[in-house]
Amino acid sequence: MLETDDYLVFVSGNLSYIDSKVDLSEDSLRLEGASADGRQLQGQSEWLGNLQIGADHYPTDQKFTLLFNYFDKRIFRVARGDNTGPEYEDSRLIVDFTYEKVWSENLVLEGSIKNILNTKVEYSQDDNTIESYNLGTFFKAGVTYKF
Repeated sequence: MLETDDYLVFVSGNLSYIDSKVDLSEDSLRLEGASADGRQLQGQSEWLGNLQIGADHYPTDQKFTLLFNYFDKRIFRVARGDNTGPEYEDSRLIVDFTYEKVWSENLVLEGSIKNILNTKVEYSQDDNTIESYNLGTFFKAGVTYKF
């Protein structure tokens, strides 16, 4: 963090490693075709990371923030049957930007851009892509007035 009378610049983040495991009954092992060691928890990524870089400019009452969110591939849907593995939501990086300008005690301008990279959402099974699409980039702007 760097702060002067005019501005504050900051960086924060976190990184998580999650070793999840579901122990399966004999019937579930047979239905899912999973190994005897079980499988990863559905919906849980092994790696998660977030990074936030921001600047607050005090003389103009403005705030700028760039956000990076990453998740590793995770089981989207557990498959049934010996010949197929689970369906995975593939890993991706999402980048967002937020802005705020305080005009007065009562008036605030806010804006954001979500999914700047328009990262593709992909699902795979047995290392084959089964679905792929883009969500698009979202723009939002608003004014808040407090009475």
